[in-house]
Amino acid sequence: ASYNPAATTGRGGPLTAETPVPAWALKRLEAAAAKGGALQARVAFLEAALAEEKAHKEAARKEAAEARAREEAAMTLAQELAEEAQRLDKALAVVRLGDKALRKLDSAEVSAEIDELVAKSAAAAADYSEYDRILKIGDAVTELRSAMDAQVELEERRRRAREKEKERRERMRAEGKLLTKAERDKAAKAQAYLESLGGRAGVGGGSAEAEEGGGQRKRVVYGSRKRPPKKAAAEEG
Repeated sequence: ASYNPAATTGRGGPLTAETPVPAWALKRLEAAAAKGGALQARVAFLEAALAEEKAHKEAARKEAAEARAREEAAMTLAQELAEEAQRLDKALAVVRLGDKALRKLDSAEVSAEIDELVAKSAAAAADYSEYDRILKIGDAVTELRSAMDAQVELEERRRRAREKEKERRERMRAEGKLLTKAERDKAAKAQAYLESLGGRAGVGGGSAEAEEGGGQRKRVVYGSRKRPPKKAAAEEG
């Protein structure tokens, strides 16, 4: 409490500004003021400590909320990457079947989609490097990219082989060596016919060879038999 000159002491009337203050009263007033100042300082310190603790708790709460939000975002992203990787893995299996597949997929389109997935997984690994699941998905996507590269290389080898075979067939067709089944059958029949003709010629060919080796061929004389004279001509004579 502070000293109020207008207060009544109860010993002789109201105090004024000119009223002398005893020494013992001054000491008491100084002690009360000092005590009051220390109390106020203590209260201020406690209030500051409470405010600081509240700020720390608020910061911790905010940090925890941000961590939860980051973890949820990472798990959502990991799920999306995993589903996309599974879809493209199935697409690669269809590409490998080629013409045997029920639905045909373009390997170039599948390869482009895998490239996009590789870029997404790399960005996710850079943003969320503390999450093992995202890093493992990135490894799986890298393996998928390698498998797609091998498939593209295989298709390129097959394409070159088809081109080479096509050029060979065109060259044979131009040379007359490439025949269809009908043409082969026709040629086989013609060959068989020629062989049969050659066999028949071989039957009479022995006598011809003998004539060539043994001299002139004997002349065949027709009508050598003597005819009897006509009766009618004899009677007239």
